[in-house]
Amino acid sequence: MSDPYFEINNESIYSAEEYEKMTEGKYGKEISVPHDNNIDNLIIEKKELKSKIQNEDFFEYVIKTIKKTVKCEDALIRQILYTGFSTYVEDDPLNLGVLAPTSEGKTYAIIESLQYFPDEDVLYIGQMSPKVLVRQKGILIDKKSGQPIGDKIQELRTKARDLVKKMNVTKDKEIKAEINDEIQNIREDIQKLFENSKTLIDLRGKILVFLEPPKQELWDLLKPILSHDKKEIEFPFVDKTANSNAETKDVLVRGWPACIFCSAKDESKWEIWNEIKSRIIVTSPNMVTQKYKESNKLISQNKGLPNLIQQQIIISDEEIEITKNCILLIKEKINEFKSKNKNGKISLWIPYNDLLQKELPANKGTDVRFAKKIFSLLNIIPIVKSDLRKILVMEGESSIIADINDLKEVLLITQNFDGLPKFKAEFFNDIFLPLYNIKTEPDSKRNDEGKKIKEEYVKAVTTRELCSYFKEIKKKPISTDNLKHTYLHTFINEGLIDYIQSNIDGKQNIYYPIVTESLSIESIMNLIDKESQQSSTIYEKITKNITEVWIFHEITGLIRYRLDQVTIGLFDYINDPEKFQILSDNNHILEEEKEEGSRRALSISEFIQKYSDIFNIPIDNKRSSILTDFAKRSPFLSILAKIDSIDKKDIITTTKNIDDGKAISSTLQEPLKSLSFLPSSEQSSLLPSILCHYCNYQGKSENQVLVHSINAHPGKPARPDPNLLDLMQKKDKKEKEI
Repeated sequence: MSDPYFEINNESIYSAEEYEKMTEGKYGKEISVPHDNNIDNLIIEKKELKSKIQNEDFFEYVIKTIKKTVKCEDALIRQILYTGFSTYVEDDPLNLGVLAPTSEGKTYAIIESLQYFPDEDVLYIGQMSPKVLVRQKGILIDKKSGQPIGDKIQELRTKARDLVKKMNVTKDKEIKAEINDEIQNIREDIQKLFENSKTLIDLRGKILVFLEPPKQELWDLLKPILSHDKKEIEFPFVDKTANSNAETKDVLVRGWPACIFCSAKDESKWEIWNEIKSRIIVTSPNMVTQKYKESNKLISQNKGLPNLIQQQIIISDEEIEITKNCILLIKEKINEFKSKNKNGKISLWIPYNDLLQKELPANKGTDVRFAKKIFSLLNIIPIVKSDLRKILVMEGESSIIADINDLKEVLLITQNFDGLPKFKAEFFNDIFLPLYNIKTEPDSKRNDEGKKIKEEYVKAVTTRELCSYFKEIKKKPISTDNLKHTYLHTFINEGLIDYIQSNIDGKQNIYYPIVTESLSIESIMNLIDKESQQSSTIYEKITKNITEVWIFHEITGLIRYRLDQVTIGLFDYINDPEKFQILSDNNHILEEEKEEGSRRALSISEFIQKYSDIFNIPIDNKRSSILTDFAKRSPFLSILAKIDSIDKKDIITTTKNIDDGKAISSTLQEPLKSLSFLPSSEQSSLLPSILCHYCNYQGKSENQVLVHSINAHPGKPARPDPNLLDLMQKKDKKEKEI
């Protein structure tokens, strides 16, 4: 028999069972402590974990493990993992869309990759309505204080139940009445708590996986979250339970989760697709014969071999455990970096950011969206691999330094510019265009005598022809309905093809291309500007600019921003370890010096040398000849010479503990120590001067040189492009020879 004193008021949006669940402490205790992204304790010691991972490259170990069960999907695995880790950074996490026909392994790759993340961090969502999301993931909090009220309600309910028991065994009517009044007061207190509450859905540090396209109602809720407009969004939620009338309740959504969408449906038919597409990175799994063969082999091993052998040749329980701990360690490192800076945000320095933005396309609005996706990926990779990256410390703020290999990885795992899935671009290139190009004229229908009686208005292809050609090329069938939903509708919406009603068969349409050239299906490591005579990739163009001079000027450029805020000179700033330091990656610490969180301080010369020699591919990055030429007309050579001389000496280095910001060694390395004896005026004179291209004039600023060039060399470009200057000099030389 139900207790009337604990029946929930029918005006509320939750049933009694739901209120019981929400107030029993299960949800309220989740956020009873300050949010820290659910930092987990590692199951094994960090030192033991590091001893099992070659070069302490935890991320690549995770990749290696997943590839044991997900075949031929290196790029997709990386995209999924980086998206997952971005949720812990919190600041602008990634959103990923994985699109492919059925049975191509998109859902499998996602689930296999994310199974190593903590279970509480990954939410799999099917055809979920907002009501289900609110009820399953929401907790009740006080409207004013924002504190969970679950424990308080549970305490009152427990107290009331005890009073009911006491009242049931008491025979004295007066005592029963007093107990009844007390129970009534408790009921009113509980009711007030509900009335002054709202539902909180905390999505910080969460990965939302949509196994099916979200319903319109749920999308309307998620859209501002995916746009990262505000970190807290409050909205009225109307619900009607079986035992109550509709009631409006306030719902607060906090934080930005990382989201992964996967679908086999014709996304071009979603009313919300264009909105989703603008907020996600679109990708697709590989659809190649090698993948199918290796997957079949894996299935045969899983189903046909004893468990003991599977542990040996596929994946072992130990490897699974180590991989989970690698995920936890990377998560912990991300949280550590967030705690280092005062604002709780991870800081990065991408030295080549200006070079990259100049090489990215900038011809239309979607190019801006693409640039944001490139830089978003470029932000998360060095964070995930922070142990293998150097650290810039400026005035107490630690910034992870992105190296050129981070850019290389971004470009390798990025598929195409316009968001069209790779498999669809391949269909357009391998099936649609070749079939269309086979034809030399519009199709026609002839009578028994061979006389043309009907002819199509344009050269075009039919769905039956496309299905037949697809089977011939891909060695597998496809239905006309699947063809339309998977490919043709998308191509029409993307403006790649168009259609008209057939003149020969009025019941069907015929299709012809608007874009008559093949689409780019490779990563953007390949050519962007096909008309470029130099045929340079983005990566090659950028790496050719990375020289010692360039790196030095990027460093001094950063410092000059701060010199506007302080009263000291450049060399005083560099010599002050409280102002400026560059710390090595953990791999460059000697074994006898290694301690948890320790890094070695690098001189500027060391950093310049290491950064310019970082490339792992055969691109010419030798010491630039520009340096020699630059030295002839600038005191910069004397600075580098002094720096180089420091490197040859036996310098006492310091080990920097970046956890507490204090030096372990009492002797502090000064990157430009050999210059510190100079007076400030002489140090200033050593700063690189800006030279006129036409005479020996030296200016202290760009403006000074511009003014000089205009007045002293009329008719010549004030600051010519180096290539133009070279041509002018050759021309002058020829004229003199004549």
